[in-house]
Amino acid sequence: MSNNKTVPIRDGLDTAFADEGVASNFAPGSSPLKIVGRRTNGKIVLVGSISSKFQKKFLLAQLLENGELDPDFGTGGIHKGSFQEEIGANATGAHLLQDGKILLIGNHLGQPTQRAFARFDMNGALDPAFGDNGVVIPTSAPLDETSEFQNPSDITLNSNAPRSNTAIGPNGEILAASPTSIQVYKSNGQFERTIAMAPPAKLNVTLGTSVNAITVAGNHSGYGDIARFSLDGNPDSSFGENGRVRFSVNDGPAAVIGLLLRDDNSMFVVGNIYKGEAGNLGMLAAFNSNGQPNLVFNGGKPVVSEHPSGQTFQWRGIAMDAANGLIVTGSIGPKDNERTLMARYKMTGEIDTSFGQSGFLETRIGEGNEKAHSLLVQPDRKPVVSLDRESLPAIVRYLP
Repeated sequence: MSNNKTVPIRDGLDTAFADEGVASNFAPGSSPLKIVGRRTNGKIVLVGSISSKFQKKFLLAQLLENGELDPDFGTGGIHKGSFQEEIGANATGAHLLQDGKILLIGNHLGQPTQRAFARFDMNGALDPAFGDNGVVIPTSAPLDETSEFQNPSDITLNSNAPRSNTAIGPNGEILAASPTSIQVYKSNGQFERTIAMAPPAKLNVTLGTSVNAITVAGNHSGYGDIARFSLDGNPDSSFGENGRVRFSVNDGPAAVIGLLLRDDNSMFVVGNIYKGEAGNLGMLAAFNSNGQPNLVFNGGKPVVSEHPSGQTFQWRGIAMDAANGLIVTGSIGPKDNERTLMARYKMTGEIDTSFGQSGFLETRIGEGNEKAHSLLVQPDRKPVVSLDRESLPAIVRYLP
């Protein structure tokens, strides 16, 4: 735990959500949770992992619209489990499917470690119609040894939902991206093929799918790096240069962390640029479906914002709100003393000064270090953010 003595900053929280805007009553030992998606009835699905001195398990949780744990989901709102009894597991992704079921993607920590899947009904019970009583450990499931185990990830078919290194394809395919490849599994969980990425992206690989393409965003050799493939795994020649777009910011290195892929395959990416000893600054860029810069957005150039305080910060998540603005979230402050930061931008790339203070909203829900991991904006424009508070999970809802 950090020894920093800090004062909570709770401006802008929706006090009607959970405990004065903060849901944090999750299972002891939980990793920071990430948002999977929001159901039409307002319930929010979360995914993570949980560790004890005996075993590691994956974890699903569901919140009611008011932020309380859903008593009709799992046990008191939480399902903890593994892919095989007595063998450890962790979660690397989860997705809300079109029929309301949840597909969890993770690692079966046996010998050897294998990627595995579990599917759940809407009440958090394993779906007996999927694999072996709801679980599939593929008979041929090579795990990319170059891929580090990542924090729990999240994505749904809704283009406004958080994205990470797993996705569901238009025909139910399950995709998992690493820095060197995309592995494709059939909807029943069995391994199908590998799509190689050459040259490879670096860490923070973010994956999105549409009806006709697979889009991957990350970093390579100091450049923001976006690649697009057809569903058969070939580079999409209509996108950038042979399916690839690379960009820098003022000839300096750019890191891409978050992706908002729209239904027409245009996109926004967020991350940061490195300013040497001055630290990082948040970066936001927009591209058309063919990979060309979106000229409506800041004249086609990435937006690099300066916080009024002059402090270092970076963006990690992005979503679009109902008024066609862009909400971004990340962290501000020096390492080990960070706070949650949000901002709202217009579709032209200008900061929306009607949001927070001069377009920015800084919060800290308690003492110690705090990082935002994923973001979802409700139809009523209220942002929901998952936080890592000294490695403890919290879900926070803000006023629009």
